[in-house]
Parts: sequence; C-alpha cells; structure tokens
Amino acid sequence: MKPQVDLVVVGAGYVGLTFALTLVSRGLEVIAVDIDAEKVSRLQKGETPFFEEGIEEAFKAGLGSGRLRIEREFQGKAANWIFTIPYLPGNVHHYQEAIRSITSHDEPPLIMIRGTVPIGYIRSRLLPLLERQLSGILDQAFYLVSLPERSLAGAGLKELETLPQLIGGSVPSTRKASQLFERAGLPTVTFPSLEAAELAKVFTNFSRLVQMNLSNFLGILCQIYGVGEGELLEGLKKGYPRLDFLKSPSLGVGGFCLPKDALVLQDSFAERRDLDGVALLKDFPRVIYEFNQEVIRFHGEKIRQFVRRSRRAIAMGIAFKGFPRTDDTRDSVGVKVVRDLLQQRLSVEVVDRTVSPEKMALMELPLAPDPVDWGRYDAVLLLNNDPGYREVLAKMARIDPKRFVALYDPWRLVVSREESVFQSSFPTDRFSLK
Repeated sequence: MKPQVDLVVVGAGYVGLTFALTLVSRGLEVIAVDIDAEKVSRLQKGETPFFEEGIEEAFKAGLGSGRLRIEREFQGKAANWIFTIPYLPGNVHHYQEAIRSITSHDEPPLIMIRGTVPIGYIRSRLLPLLERQLSGILDQAFYLVSLPERSLAGAGLKELETLPQLIGGSVPSTRKASQLFERAGLPTVTFPSLEAAELAKVFTNFSRLVQMNLSNFLGILCQIYGVGEGELLEGLKKGYPRLDFLKSPSLGVGGFCLPKDALVLQDSFAERRDLDGVALLKDFPRVIYEFNQEVIRFHGEKIRQFVRRSRRAIAMGIAFKGFPRTDDTRDSVGVKVVRDLLQQRLSVEVVDRTVSPEKMALMELPLAPDPVDWGRYDAVLLLNNDPGYREVLAKMARIDPKRFVALYDPWRLVVSREESVFQSSFPTDRFSLK
C-alpha cells in the first residue's frame, strides 16, 4: 500500500516547520504534527507562530500546494519519520514518549532524530525502545539515523537550502536517509555512527558558545580597563588571521539553543564512570554554561546601576537577537535584564521591532506607548543587535536633538567602536545615523 505522505515531521516548532517547508518546496508531501492544540489551530488557519523573513509566504505556498498538512496526530502509514522536538537537559524520557507515536508501515520505516541530544542517547535510550515497539532489529524492522539541524535562527529557510544535512548511523540507514534527501535535491554529509553525528551537532553549538564567551570576556576586560574593544579587535586581527574567530562582544549569549546545548553535552557524561578521575574535563561544558551566566549577571549589575540614575528607561530589543531578525524570546538576555530591573522596582518600558505587543503583554512586560513618546525617557537600553534601532534613535534625535539621554549601547549601534565606553549620557543628536 502506498504511504499517505512522504514524511511525518513530529514537532511543528521552528526547526520542524522550516524543515517541512523546505521539503514541501521541493515536491515532497509532508504532514507536521504537534501536541499543542493552539499552535496547530493557528497553523491550520495559515498563521505562522514565529517571525522569519519569507516564512509567511513559504507557509502559505506550502498549504496552497496541498503538499503540507498540519495535524494534532498522524495515524496513517508513512515510510519516513523525523523528530524535531527539543531534548531538555536532565529529561531523558521526553523523546521516548514521542517515539511511541510511530505507526508501522508495510516497509521498514526510516526514523530520523533531528534534535540535539547527548552523545550516545539514540543508541542507549531510543534504539532499544524502537526494537520493542517495532518488533525487530535495526536495519531490518526499521532504519534509524541521527539527523541534527544546524540552521541559524532567523535564517533557517535560507540555510536549509545550502547547508549539508548531517546523517549518522549504520550504512543501510544512512543510505536510506541520503536517498530521501537526494530526491529533494539537498546536499548531505554522512558519518559512520549515530554517536558521530550526535557529537558533530552538540560540539558545533558548544564551540560557538565557547567562542562567544571569549569575545564577551574580552568585552568585559575592555570595559574594566577603559579600552575601546572595536579598535582593539581591529588591531589584534590585522594581518593576524588566527584571531579572526573573535567577534564583537555582547551582553551574553541568549536563546534556546547554545547555552542549553552545553548542558546537553554535560548530560553525555552523566553515566561515564571512566571520567570520574578527570572532574574538570567532565564538568567543562557546565563551566562554559556558568561563565555565560556570569557575563549576563555582570552586565545586569551594570545596567541596574545605570538605570538607578534615571527617571524612566526604554529597553529596545526583547528578542534574544536582532540579526537575523527573530521574535524568539526564549532565554533572551534582554528579557532577563528587564525582569531584573522590574524586580528592583526600577521604571522601564519595552519596545521591539519584531516581537508583537501581544506577545510582550503575555510575558507581562510593561510596553512603551504606541507611538513612542520619547519625552518620557531619560535612559535608552539597546538589548539586542538589530541595526534597525539606529533609525528608531535617529527619529528621537530629530524630535529633540539637544536633550541629554543616558545610553547603554554594548552593540555599538550608535556609540563609536573606538570609544572606550558604551554607557554614558549623550546628547540625542549623537543618535543620528552613522
């Protein structure tokens, strides 16, 4: 019997939906399922639950083609299943429950694990469950691969078109998965084991967090010693490409993936007794995670001191990053900063170019009036790197060019990269576009 769809995507969040849309655009028939009834209802009405450039058009095209369906569950027959739900550090059972949704097929199904999981998790936790559930062994009753995602939040649709899909597993299973992506015209890289692909993904995110921590540590050192980090970075890297990995510092790394995935890597060691004698090695991922939290706390204290001298502050940028633009506020440093200020009973209101006022209201964040009354504020906090805030501040300058406003601009959207401070009181005519 012919399967009803080419692929079942379990989890219609950002990772699952962008992946489904990419395959649908290349001719495959996909059903995306999610246990969140409200999310499914919105998707079925044609509403995308998150922001990304081009995703609304791609979603409407997918629904209009008839090759994409959104449901609460799938009970038909499908040869290919992909699980895009997140692994939550410390919760080894979350994925196991989702795996139980797989229904048998006339041919052995291909099961692909898209989430970032601890190294060894698929083989030790999911493989035995599948053998019991599908009454057989790997590469006979079913195929199983690790298929981790690597796309950048806010640029998922664009990157999925070009980034090779990482596929790890046995030869028969990786061959089966490669054939599916060849059919869709997507490039692939294969690894000889499940563990190799798991390691490739979790280390990719962990190494990015380490690099960002180094850049942020440099930013803190520059702030302590009164050095302009932009000028320093330019001088350090000039003719010396070995330091090209250093980027502009930030308030700390937010978002759902990178800090979490350090703890996912830590979970890989939970049952490794052979590492008990090398505690620092075993705890290195957690140390990197905690260092990032310290960076956030450092800037949080500086911002508290800054805002205490002000009558009312406006915080710009509640999404965890501003470039590429996203409305994802999960583990956002900006949200943490604003909530900390509110707990200190300091006056702050928020605005974001991408996050909807409705979403911010649900988070119980105090909204700036629309349109913004710039006369209400004597402090401005730039909390993500959306370059569009330059134009917002330029508008403030045009209204009242000589009024002094305290500005916290660690992203150097307004303050010059050569200046040794990024927090001070500036006349608003400094906010004119550079």
